Amino acid sequence: MAYIAFHPFVRIPGLDPADCEPWTMHVDCTAVPPEQNPFDVMKQLRDEQKSNFSPHVVGELLKGRGITLRWSEIGKAAGFDDPHSLNRALLSTIGALKREYEDTAGAERLSQYCSEEKIFMPTEGRFQSSMESLIAEVFHRAGYDQVEFADEFDESSSTIVIEKLRNEEPWSSINGFPVGARRIFTADRSLLTVVDWDSFFTLICGKAERLQHVALADIFEGFWCGPETTHQWWRQSSCLQPFRH
Repeated sequence: MAYIAFHPFVRIPGLDPADCEPWTMHVDCTAVPPEQNPFDVMKQLRDEQKSNFSPHVVGELLKGRGITLRWSEIGKAAGFDDPHSLNRALLSTIGALKREYEDTAGAERLSQYCSEEKIFMPTEGRFQSSMESLIAEVFHRAGYDQVEFADEFDESSSTIVIEKLRNEEPWSSINGFPVGARRIFTADRSLLTVVDWDSFFTLICGKAERLQHVALADIFEGFWCGPETTHQWWRQSSCLQPFRH
């Protein structure tokens, strides 16, 4: 069984995203002069945008004070018909799509709405801090006392007890938490959560007997995958129901 859990939008009372460093720095390589390195350009942009609120600090605030907002709420308010079109706009904001698939107008509309309403967009390619305690709750409800963390490539892993993950401390501050961890799984490999690059969702996979009492749909906004669901579900127009306007 597999469930796609959307990374929520978040509002932090009293904090404007414009005063914070962005989660992702997007540089169009075609616009970089030949004599410059894209990574040097990114470093320069980050230096210019430095503030008192780094992504790490914002992550702590998201977990401690953040008010999560559903895709359906933001989608309706920003003029999107369904999760497919909203996800396409999100991917377009970070330059993750080929030109023919981009929705630049939707990306601009979504960015403008979030800017005006002081809303943080979902994180991509990493576990979102506002979801950390809930992800830990999934493993707890499934009957596990500890889990293993690893990045997307390394087969070596770090084991952490669930109770450490269920409190308000950001995972990145936990002693022994691996840098860049994008996979959480159990020793018997019967339950897995993973986030891919350029993905605004966490994929939760597990055996039916482990997930039947977890009630994922009550914990996360998202949907259960079917036999035909692909990683590019946002291009499968009949996959999900439209937002109710």
